Amino acid sequence: MIKNQKGWIEIFTIGAIFVFSFPLAGCGSSKAKPSSPTNLQAAAVSSSQIDLNWTDNSDDEDGFKIERKISDSSYALVSTLSANATSYPDTGLTSGTTYYYRVSAFNSEGDSGYSNEVTATTLNNAVAADITFTGLADIMALSDTEVMLFWAPAVGDSTPQSEIVYDICQSGTSGACAANFTTAYTTGPNIWNYTISGLAAGQTYYFLVRARDNAGNRDTNVVEKRRGYLLALQISAGRNQTCARLSDNTIKCWGGNRNSNPGFEAYMDSYTPVAVPGINTAAEVSVGGDHACARLIDNTIKCWGSDNYLGQLGNGTNTYSTTPVTVSGITTAVEISAGGSHTCARLSDNTIKCWGRNGYGTLGNGSNSSYSVIPVTVSGITTAAEISAGSSMDEGHTCARLTDNTIRCWGYNSTGQLGDGTGISSNVPVAVIGITTASEISTGFDHTCARLNDNTVKCWGDNYRGQLGNGTNTASNTPVTVFGINTAAEISAGGDHTCIRLTDNTVKCWGDNHYGQLGNGKYINSNTPVVVSGVSEAAEISAGWGHACARLSDSTIKCWGNNQEGELGNGGNMSYSVAPIAVYGITTVSEISVGGEHSCARLTDNTIKCWGLNNYGQLGDGTNTDSNTPVTVFGINTAAEISAGGDHTCVRLTDNTVKCWGNNHYGQLGDGTSTDSNTPVTVVGITTAAEISVGKGSDIFEGHTCARLADNTIKCWGDNYSGQLGNGTNTHSNIPITVSGINSAVKISTGNSHTCAILSDYTIKCWGSNSFGQLGRGTNSSSNTPVSVSEITTAAEISTGYYHTCAILTDNNAKCWGDNQRGQLGDGTFTGSNSPVVVSGINTATEITTGIYHTCARLTNNTVKCWGLNFTGQLVNGEYTASLAPVTISGITSATEISAGIYHTCARLADTTIRCWGGNDKGQLGAGYFNDLNTPVPVISP
Repeated sequence: MIKNQKGWIEIFTIGAIFVFSFPLAGCGSSKAKPSSPTNLQAAAVSSSQIDLNWTDNSDDEDGFKIERKISDSSYALVSTLSANATSYPDTGLTSGTTYYYRVSAFNSEGDSGYSNEVTATTLNNAVAADITFTGLADIMALSDTEVMLFWAPAVGDSTPQSEIVYDICQSGTSGACAANFTTAYTTGPNIWNYTISGLAAGQTYYFLVRARDNAGNRDTNVVEKRRGYLLALQISAGRNQTCARLSDNTIKCWGGNRNSNPGFEAYMDSYTPVAVPGINTAAEVSVGGDHACARLIDNTIKCWGSDNYLGQLGNGTNTYSTTPVTVSGITTAVEISAGGSHTCARLSDNTIKCWGRNGYGTLGNGSNSSYSVIPVTVSGITTAAEISAGSSMDEGHTCARLTDNTIRCWGYNSTGQLGDGTGISSNVPVAVIGITTASEISTGFDHTCARLNDNTVKCWGDNYRGQLGNGTNTASNTPVTVFGINTAAEISAGGDHTCIRLTDNTVKCWGDNHYGQLGNGKYINSNTPVVVSGVSEAAEISAGWGHACARLSDSTIKCWGNNQEGELGNGGNMSYSVAPIAVYGITTVSEISVGGEHSCARLTDNTIKCWGLNNYGQLGDGTNTDSNTPVTVFGINTAAEISAGGDHTCVRLTDNTVKCWGNNHYGQLGDGTSTDSNTPVTVVGITTAAEISVGKGSDIFEGHTCARLADNTIKCWGDNYSGQLGNGTNTHSNIPITVSGINSAVKISTGNSHTCAILSDYTIKCWGSNSFGQLGRGTNSSSNTPVSVSEITTAAEISTGYYHTCAILTDNNAKCWGDNQRGQLGDGTFTGSNSPVVVSGINTATEITTGIYHTCARLTNNTVKCWGLNFTGQLVNGEYTASLAPVTISGITSATEISAGIYHTCARLADTTIRCWGGNDKGQLGAGYFNDLNTPVPVISP
């Protein structure tokens, strides 16, 4: 007999009773009370939520009970959870309140004991009113699993930065951190970046940073950033565009897009990288003439572009596509190569298929039909190890390296680019003569190159521009050795030039150099290899038709050469660059100076970069070409100070000499001549300069420069029509002359046609034009010798504008005098004044800068206020009307330096980047375009 009783089984036998005491599933219950949870923890994540976590120590609980109380009140049940729970978000709480918690488990036998008791205090509703924080500014990927977050410091009027820390929320879902901010990391004070490691490769993360003061107040900004600048894993340069495959398997492209469409909006060039839509599993990218293709990780291929009239997209049509389309019948691709008007793929069985133009047998299938809109098999190739499609748009050829390290080529052969010793085109593969140890191949317009196992290079075909690199310009239908190369690690043939990466990770190029595509700072063709300047850590190279790019070991990219359609990806449409330039923003600025319609920055390596108007060579790069992105000033690498004027620029060097460049109509370059110069020239007789200041003359008939020397005297040179050189005459001078009666100067500032100096006793003296009262002497009489500014005895800073002057006093108030027809004096009126008037509402100024009709001040909290003219957006207030009183520049909270031009202003921020706003008709904002902007925009790096 079997009897069921409370989960026991009893078996009765003759003479004995055997009791088997084990539970019987489904037959009643033998549960004991569950074990108590332990290690309860509570963390406040917002003003209304506390998160709980605990350890589950029971195998048979039915659930958990969450109990809560406030202070000395009794515990109350707030929630019942199911079995196996280990966390609970308690929401709907009151901000700034301390809560107590305990947790117990339960089952049918009853409740467990309680966990440990914990407390947590919800955050206050918002950060204290005197704190301003702009949130997360940027993210940089350091590797596939590590990122660094950057932000500008929160600024408080009364709360010091030493009392502000930063909480970081991390999520895998966009918007989650803003909706339910959970602190994943917390920094200490005075920390404005944070490295996060241990991320999953290939996964997208979102981050949000909030500032918190020592009272627990935290702001509620929602500035969210995703994982950040993704690492470039591969690059490909085509006709006039470049593409990069990133570490998240997406693709970004930049450059010409009128007749070539690299996957973004039809017929719109882009000077910065844009994402190719619908590609997130890319394994390889290849850019051709007016099309591009991607091999996906499933070994299919997608192509896109505005050029498909010959079927180079391979989707069975002749219709162009601005988004990727699938190539017909390719499911086992292991390599792709996009040519000028055709494309080829190497398959997993080492055969090759091609599609597109075929006029001279470019597809290699034994026919000369005009084209094919679907892939066709290349005849006789069954052991392909690598392919390369030539980049010619009109004709074309293709080459394959076989597994035995020989090479076969097919297609057009007018200049011997097939390497078979003839000039006869072939619609089937022919053997390249004398190549038996090839380790890499690359095809250009009408030439081909191979890297051999011994790291030498051989090329064949057209050589009109020296692209074979053998020291001649004679074409060859058989391979010739490239001069002086025996450490080649990679090769890439462009249009009519060739580049190689060497084993020391430097780069050399040869051939056509019309656009500077050899990267050696010149425009002269070379039939032997020349070193690409400034590239020493190349990990990959790719040569386009008239440009080339290198991916560096830090996964950044530099490009050089033709840029007429933005193919260098640096954010600007400068025509070309003879030296490599990068995509990213300037981040190493030590000083800025804004001229009339150009701007300059001194970098931490003591070089100078300038951008904007360049009609007189004021950018100093050896050209007179305007640039809407920064260009490097020629030959300056020891700069200690920079000053930009109306049409000329000067720099004080670390040896206390001075160099200037640009307009020299009145000798303002100080070199003893009146000849303009687009490269720096040395100022005569200055060897002890302690400070320089360049006047912002409004046209070629104005312009002067002054230097304060180590002995606190001042010398000036250039235009002196109004006596602005201060030597008692009105005679121009192309060499420095001494200002009369000044021997205790501590600061100088040169305006349009007047100059001012702060003396060691905190008074100010000015000289030159005074038609608007800008000398501050109480009259409107000009003076060719220094005169005292009335009522100023505590001057700390000085700035001279076109027709007005402003000073900051030692109590951080500001006073201005002179012209006021646009409200630039900031006293609430349009009335000019020949003696100083108080600027309304400014009592914490640390720096001041003057434009032609506007003025700006940087305050002690590192914000900026401006006043006066606003027709190009100089005041950043959403309007274009003048303001008689200072208005706050939105978006600037961490300024460390400011400088105003005619109609624009720039600020250097705490993270050493630059933002500019206002007039931009000459590209003086450095943003890569020419539109005026009433919002601060970052300066883009070359």
